[in-house]
Amino acid sequence: MPDTQDPLLKSAALELATRHQVPKTAQTTVDQVQRQTSQCQVQIENTTAALTQIQTDTTSCRQALAKLQEQSASLQGAFDTIDQIERVVQTISTTLAQVAANVDEVDKVVAQSTSQLPSLPIPFLSKRTTDPVQPYFPPPKHVDIPSADALFEE
Repeated sequence: MPDTQDPLLKSAALELATRHQVPKTAQTTVDQVQRQTSQCQVQIENTTAALTQIQTDTTSCRQALAKLQEQSASLQGAFDTIDQIERVVQTISTTLAQVAANVDEVDKVVAQSTSQLPSLPIPFLSKRTTDPVQPYFPPPKHVDIPSADALFEE
């Protein structure tokens, strides 16, 4: 019996092999795998290009950020200088206002002292003279005038 099955088995195997050849049967699957592989390869290339662009952009951003930080420090120095100049101007303005107030006060007192007649009537000087009256110069009030070193030491 084994001899009879053997030719039958061989003929069945041969018939199956001719009808269902592996390359023909698997071709659609192989084609689909190749398409998928090709699509994956395109996606990998696109991802690589995107990552390269991101790295380039990141490098550019870091360089721009470094420049901005340098310029920020420079700008902060300029603002510090402006603040110092504003303090100097404010100090000078205050000093000038105090001096101007002193000058105005002295002007008023001098004007009053030259326009007044002697307060004590003296009989032998009953005649009024047109001689100029000695003006009174009051001492000015104290004004703190800072030195240039004190203004710019900050």
